Amino acid sequence: MKTDLQITNKFEKIIAEHLNDFLDQVECSEVLEKISAKNVVQDFPDVDNSICPTMFWIVPSYGENEELSVGSDFTTLQITLFITSKRDKQCNLQKKVFGYLAAIEMLLWQYSDLEGDVDFTDITSYDFYPAIEGNRNVAGMEVTVRVQYAKEFI
Repeated sequence: MKTDLQITNKFEKIIAEHLNDFLDQVECSEVLEKISAKNVVQDFPDVDNSICPTMFWIVPSYGENEELSVGSDFTTLQITLFITSKRDKQCNLQKKVFGYLAAIEMLLWQYSDLEGDVDFTDITSYDFYPAIEGNRNVAGMEVTVRVQYAKEFI
C-alpha cells in the first residue's frame, strides 16, 4: 500500500533531482540558480533560518479517500508547496519566484505520475506574496498541488 508519506517523499525527491532540467527552459530575465536536495524540505517555511536563498517547502495539507472497493480507495492528497527566495532586489525576487513556478509547472507536466507512483498530479492554484513576514527582501509563492492515486489495502 502506498501512503501519503511515501508520495510526499517521492514529490520531494523528484523536485530535488529533476527541477534543474527545466530551469533553462524558463524565459526569465533573472538567473535561476540550480537547486539540490538541501533546497527542498518537508517543513513549514522558516525563511529566517533557511539555509539557501531559494527554498522549496513541502507541506501536506489535506487528504480525502473515496472508497472504490473493499480493498482500495481513490485518494486525493493536497500538498502545499511554498517557494521562497531572498537576498536580492524586490523586482528580481518576483521574477525568480515566478520563474521557479514555471519550472515546477513544466516538471509536473513531465512527471505527472511521479515516476509511476500516482495516477495524476497537477497544480490547482497559486498565490504570490511580494513580502513575507513584512520583509520586502523575501518573496514567495504558495502553490497548491493535487495528487491523485489508488490506495490499495490488500
